[in-house]
Amino acid sequence: MFLLTMNGFVQIIQRCAVLLLTTASVLTADAAEKQYTLMLPWKPQAQFAGYYYAAEHGIFSRRGLDVEVRHTSPGNSVFDALRKSECDFLVAPLLAAIEATNSGLEPVNIAQLSCNSSILLVGRRRAGIGREAETLQRFGPDLRCAVWSGDSGLLPELFLQRFAPAATRIPINDGIALFLWEGAEFISVMEYNEYYLLLAAGISPGELICFRMRNFSLNIPEDGLYADAGTVRRNPDVCRAMRAAVLEGWREALRNPAEALRLVRRECRKLDYPFDPAHQSWMLRHFGADLELNDPRRNGTLEQRNYTDAVQLLKRSGRIRTAPDFKTFAPLQVEEAP
Repeated sequence: MFLLTMNGFVQIIQRCAVLLLTTASVLTADAAEKQYTLMLPWKPQAQFAGYYYAAEHGIFSRRGLDVEVRHTSPGNSVFDALRKSECDFLVAPLLAAIEATNSGLEPVNIAQLSCNSSILLVGRRRAGIGREAETLQRFGPDLRCAVWSGDSGLLPELFLQRFAPAATRIPINDGIALFLWEGAEFISVMEYNEYYLLLAAGISPGELICFRMRNFSLNIPEDGLYADAGTVRRNPDVCRAMRAAVLEGWREALRNPAEALRLVRRECRKLDYPFDPAHQSWMLRHFGADLELNDPRRNGTLEQRNYTDAVQLLKRSGRIRTAPDFKTFAPLQVEEAP
């Protein structure tokens, strides 16, 4: 009797295993019906190492996803690709995503990668400008500020509206040449990117005055992973798999920086962009630290207070009239909340 019971038990386990495998294969087949396009908002660089790692090392495919990673050109908004149905997923700054909800789009935050703002407005030290941002107002339109014209330019523009509304804005897409040739007194930079280039150009930190957005009640995080709301409604499991794969890709990239930088170099070569090992290593180290993937409270999570702060900033500046509630904007993260 005992042997018969054990045999029956084994048969039940085997049948359950077959059922589970069949269900898993159906989910995988559904997820892999098409190739999903992930659009990145800039040219190849270590800011995107986690996505390259997930693609190269089978992290996407192990979760049933066939993902093509693509890049926008400097100066173009990544949301143009979403508007034209050229991508399924995209990486974008939080402010730009919220603003896009007022232009007929419905971006949904699947994962928040960066936890703090990395944006600075940097200038050479000069008479009349101190550590207090209010001192910028003294120069009126004579203060020339080079600011990104794309999605990342929203936060420095909000800073200028508050502290130097009369300053002359000079739109830029890339690089620091205008600042080096003294065509602008101040320039917007990412701490993990262009700030390094200023130091590499021979400017010492003591020669610079830096206004970090996070020090002026403007700590709005940048990179988040987004999909259209329709994609989330139709394929929630695909979006959950994408979120998990991206976070795993970033964890592995940061555990294996040499391999991550090899992949960055390869992506740069594909599109004929230069690769500076020291610059990209600095970027991977500084950008990676801001992801805070080891903190379970911050691991891919958009904090509601950051969303609320961003909405209020955009409303006060007149850039948006309305915004979705937090549960609508970040539904997958809300369902994961304890």
